[in-house]
Amino acid sequence: MNSEQQQQRIMGYFIEEAREHLQTIEQGVLNLHNILDEPESINELFRAAHSIKGGAAMLGVGSVYLRPPMNNQLRTGTIQGNPTV
Repeated sequence: MNSEQQQQRIMGYFIEEAREHLQTIEQGVLNLHNILDEPESINELFRAAHSIKGGAAMLGVGSVYLRPPMNNQLRTGTIQGNPTV
């Protein structure tokens, strides 16, 4: 297997894993108003986002930016959920 084929194979693994993480994030965001008082559920969202960010960085795909103020508000429970959003 040459270098290009190996890179494509690794990219395929990243895409597969990223899809799983995106599903986790999507479900968490859709249920955010129900999980704001569940630190482990909030942490699961952050782990999924950071896994995508780390994988992208390792592959040089680009950067993923996580907004720090909102991160802190979610983790400390100071952000208010709004089920209509």
